[in-house]
Amino acid sequence: MKREKIRLAAFDLDDTLLLPGGGLSERARMAIQKAAEQGIEVVLSSGRSFASLPSELLCMPQIHYAVTSNGAAVNRVPSGRRILARCLSQDSVQVILDLAKEEELVLEAFVEGVPYAWDAYLKNPGEYGCPAWSVPYVKRTRRPCEDMEAFLRRHREELDSVDLICKSPEERERYRRMLEERTEELYLTTSVPHLLELSAAGGGKGSGLAWLCDRLGVSREETAACGNGDNDADMLLFAGIGGAVANATEACRNAADVILPSNGEDGAAVFLESFLE
Repeated sequence: MKREKIRLAAFDLDDTLLLPGGGLSERARMAIQKAAEQGIEVVLSSGRSFASLPSELLCMPQIHYAVTSNGAAVNRVPSGRRILARCLSQDSVQVILDLAKEEELVLEAFVEGVPYAWDAYLKNPGEYGCPAWSVPYVKRTRRPCEDMEAFLRRHREELDSVDLICKSPEERERYRRMLEERTEELYLTTSVPHLLELSAAGGGKGSGLAWLCDRLGVSREETAACGNGDNDADMLLFAGIGGAVANATEACRNAADVILPSNGEDGAAVFLESFLE
């Protein structure tokens, strides 16, 4: 599995680096510590906003950077200080608002790394399409907002990203097509079936990772990336070597150079260990 000397390894979190149900295994923790000792920069790369990242990862002294909100921001860890921010354009925000009004959509919005959602949605996320396994996470991490349309208008110059809550994959793909027909100023992706995730054109984890590598003087050939979702595919394609855990989506698996054990079998740790001396 080893190619060039790897200097930076980026990892998606949910269903990749984290165990089913969340949490970091001891094997993964030890692999991160050993990687840091050998000069490998381990980077978190998530669709989550910075404020939603697990504290057990943010408090690890070996982790210095996080690509968040699907590449809309790059943050220093643990401070959260932004070293890159790509906000949605005002025109694209208007397109989102128009579609939301037409289709009566439920939205989540991310401002400076903090997620917000409609308060009625947060009272019962399952009623609006959020799967049961995601409900505790949504309730724990989102800040309630009474009027999301007014919130988006008020923060239209500082939105990292917006999520559309979808009741089915078919509905999600219909909204994707509608947005693609109306604007070229959005990067559209998905990490879980009930979300269509929107950020600025030119975004994506791959773009965020490329920016960070350039800042750190790390080449593509010296970069590894591991993921499980459609939103990880561009990151795996950018990296010199990309690994998809066995539970990955088809798009992610197609972008990978190697298929790993599942996240329940510590596939991400296996990937990182392969680069250790």
